[in-house]
Amino acid sequence: MSDINNLIDPAVTNIVDTYVLLNSYDNDFRTWANYDGRSETKPTPPTISELTNLFTSLETKKAISDQVIYRPVKYKILFGDLASSELQARFNVTKTSNSTLSDTEIKQRVISLINTYFSINNWDFGEDFYFTEMAAYIHNNLVGEISQITIQPVGSETQVRDLFEITSFGDELFLPVVKSNNIVIANSITGNSTTIAESASVSVTGGGSSSGSSGSSY
Repeated sequence: MSDINNLIDPAVTNIVDTYVLLNSYDNDFRTWANYDGRSETKPTPPTISELTNLFTSLETKKAISDQVIYRPVKYKILFGDLASSELQARFNVTKTSNSTLSDTEIKQRVISLINTYFSINNWDFGEDFYFTEMAAYIHNNLVGEISQITIQPVGSETQVRDLFEITSFGDELFLPVVKSNNIVIANSITGNSTTIAESASVSVTGGGSSSGSSGSSY
């Protein structure tokens, strides 16, 4: 809080929040999440002061009455062991009887599709996640190979409905960290209240950003 208090000019009449994701932080965090995961080596996002200094050259392009506050974007990890306990999940995938893929291949395909679904190009800062949309996307790309995919919380205090829709703040982006041990392959259908069937079809697109703010990726 002191970081921003030292930067706000009381004379300005319009404060513009601009959310920034630096390429360097994005690369460092993704590398850490996929190959390290230790809390002591977790990359920290740049501060507001550091971002303000980085974008000093843009000050001449704004209106005199405006003050731009550059806010760092943070990642909200989903599903894997690095996620907070209430967001850790297991995916139960049912193969079709005539699937040509091995269990290992299906796991790899599902992980790849989840990562593609959460591509930074498809999401805005602060956008919410809906499991049914992601499940339909996976189904549409594995037609004939899987008949069902469900999501199940790992923690006993989390309900399935809590994973059905996950919200994020205006300065957050989702990052799934899913490993093969987070996916269970079955050859017969097991019931679950959060299920997407093979006949489902949903068009998946990125959503809008929060009102009164802007987002950038650098």
